[in-house]
Amino acid sequence: MRALRLQAGITQKALAERVGTSEAYVSNIESGRRDARWSTTARLLHALGADLHQLADEVAKVEQSSQ
Repeated sequence: MRALRLQAGITQKALAERVGTSEAYVSNIESGRRDARWSTTARLLHALGADLHQLADEVAKVEQSSQ
């Protein structure tokens, strides 16, 4: 999610405001300290102008770089 947000060029605070949640919650999702509910994930992706395919691609990149 962090990579998509950075690609969109917005801050955690701006994303949180667009989605109607807290900046801390966005931070926790990005760092893996919290799991986002499906509805939250969908709202985050919509706010970023991204889709599940893009999210899956970013997850795959992270997994490859950690191997």
